[in-house]
Amino acid sequence: SPDYGIRKGDVVLLLSPNSIFFPIVCHSVMSLGAIITTTNPLNTNREINKQISDSKPVLAFTVPELLPKLADSNLPIVLIGSGTGKGKIVSTLEEMMKKEPNRNRVKERVTQDDTATLLYSSGTTGASKGVVSSHRNLIAMVETVLGRFQLEDQQTFLCTVPMFHIYGLVAFATGLIASGATVVVLPKFEIQEMLSAIGSYKVTYLPLVPPILVALVNNADQIRKKYDLRSL
Repeated sequence: SPDYGIRKGDVVLLLSPNSIFFPIVCHSVMSLGAIITTTNPLNTNREINKQISDSKPVLAFTVPELLPKLADSNLPIVLIGSGTGKGKIVSTLEEMMKKEPNRNRVKERVTQDDTATLLYSSGTTGASKGVVSSHRNLIAMVETVLGRFQLEDQQTFLCTVPMFHIYGLVAFATGLIASGATVVVLPKFEIQEMLSAIGSYKVTYLPLVPPILVALVNNADQIRKKYDLRSL
């Protein structure tokens, strides 16, 4: 953070599909007392620019293929993965992770009442709005996840929901990591890829949203013939 001047209360934008790096970026930002704001990779440039204008981030993390969506923002950008493109690229996540922490940086006290995330509503019934969650909110939601599953043995979860939503962020990028469970991450939802992953990784838990469950029930006979779901 000394290299980029990120301090408590600053907002950092994360524009990325699901990946194992999503929780790393989120927890790193929140540990500084800074605020993470995520956005849907399918959003248009206009929608992303509107969120940037509203949330006023000072730094952005994104993957090379989504760089064009930040090209007009003039934000300093840290790339997740290798690649080039148009934009004010200041570093890569890999380079940042190789650096030793600066022991002289000012460590600001982060309390449970401080803002942790600023996630935006989908805007289906009106203009998209920023929804604030505190560290206390996240702790409570993590405790709910831990209490719900009561994981005693090693379990494997499959993440099919987007981590930029509160469900994916709290359950997969935060709560299940805290439980010590294994999380298999799919970049995006594709039903065949999801079903194949269940057999390949011996997935034991599959948290879903209702439309996916309906699709599974409607195609149950064909799915049973083609995929091994016995681990669930």
